[in-house]
Amino acid sequence: MSKTRDRNYPSEIAPAEALIKITGLTFDYGPQGALKEVSHLFRPGRLYFLAGPNGAGKSTLLSVLARLNTPQKGQILINSQPISGLTDRALAGLIALAPQKFNFTLPFTVREIVAMGRRPYLGRWGLLSAKDHEIVENSLNVLNLDHLARRPVTALSGGEAQRVVVARTLAQTTPAVLMDEPTANLDVAQSLELMSLLKTLAEEGRTVVVVSHDLSLAAVYAQEMLFLKNGRLVAAGPLAETMTPELLETVFEAEARVGNDDFTGGLALSFRPRPKVRSAPVSPSKTAESR
Repeated sequence: MSKTRDRNYPSEIAPAEALIKITGLTFDYGPQGALKEVSHLFRPGRLYFLAGPNGAGKSTLLSVLARLNTPQKGQILINSQPISGLTDRALAGLIALAPQKFNFTLPFTVREIVAMGRRPYLGRWGLLSAKDHEIVENSLNVLNLDHLARRPVTALSGGEAQRVVVARTLAQTTPAVLMDEPTANLDVAQSLELMSLLKTLAEEGRTVVVVSHDLSLAAVYAQEMLFLKNGRLVAAGPLAETMTPELLETVFEAEARVGNDDFTGGLALSFRPRPKVRSAPVSPSKTAESR
């Protein structure tokens, strides 16, 4: 990705806004619940970060929002309509998900994979219109994939494949965009470029939800934070109100410091392990006496 690239992608079409309300979501993979009574309101025009330790339920929440998994309890409304009543095509026109795990096994070209994001809008014969082609090319452009457009996806590096997944998701041009660890395989410059793009999407009215372990990115780009732990929503709200040392220590079980960062305009975070409580050594004489 490059700062000189065309940044007009979000305006290629003007999607309807997506107001997503979740109430009492509970989902179990097995004996241990992955989500427990999670409720929240995701508003258009906001960039949300989901954070928490491994196994907190972050990716599960995205999969439930995208209807890849069905909760045992609770409800999801998008623009006041239950997603359970939407057709697959209708839902695909409202919510797009870039998954954390992907595996390209067939040698489709990069352009073909990105074009798959247009499927919800194709007609009976599945042919791309001139507008579809334009959106695909803009998605390739904004992720700096133009030079790889004809390359098989099976021949890409991890970072390149990651950007293809993101480009396919953006080509879907939905009012709600869900990203699961989108910067996991990207270098520093690419990560910053992608987060700037997602911030732009939010500013233009999308509902953008990002799962990330990179709290330093969240501290700069997030407008809203949701902290999950053991499947429960521990806290949610604007960045400055939720990214506090006390909350970070509760969620991640490590000592934390939070300050203002004049360089980025966001917050600066520092962590260190909590001191371990060591038991007092037992003297040999006392050990012998106890026998």
